[in-house]
Amino acid sequence: SSAQHALAAAQSTSTSYGSSGIFTALPAVGVVITRGRRLYAINGADTLLLYGDAPAWRNFTAGMSPGQDVFELNANLRELGFGAVAGDDFTAATEQAIRALQRVRGLPMTGSFALGAVVFEPGAARVTSVAPSVGQSVQPGPIMTLSSTRHDVSIDLNAAEQSHVKVG
Repeated sequence: SSAQHALAAAQSTSTSYGSSGIFTALPAVGVVITRGRRLYAINGADTLLLYGDAPAWRNFTAGMSPGQDVFELNANLRELGFGAVAGDDFTAATEQAIRALQRVRGLPMTGSFALGAVVFEPGAARVTSVAPSVGQSVQPGPIMTLSSTRHDVSIDLNAAEQSHVKVG
């Protein structure tokens, strides 16, 4: 019904930490975090890294509207081996796949992700700095900076010297 859809939309943007959030786990600088692994935890609730370009801007839960963020969630669940979920709809298969991921990661098996439970990055990420420390209250602002794990080398090269350089 339209009332259920409106309720799901309103709930999808509610905050998950309230005013008393405490960092309970943070990575060390230099650590590489891959798909499906914990990025950090607030009040004991892990935030997982998933791959994608769309921001995670709402709760992932039954009744939510389709979107690129759901498409990326489904693609990650599939790549992690939690079912043949596909498309941009949050389906019963999406809910089952989330439960399976939550079980493997030792998280409460809710079948949904609250806002803040997942973060999308283009790929594996290396932690380059961490602003807060474990036990510190959550405050507005950046938590950490991440960089790609891909090597990218750029040089200024005179076109006349191009023949002296080769890949590798």
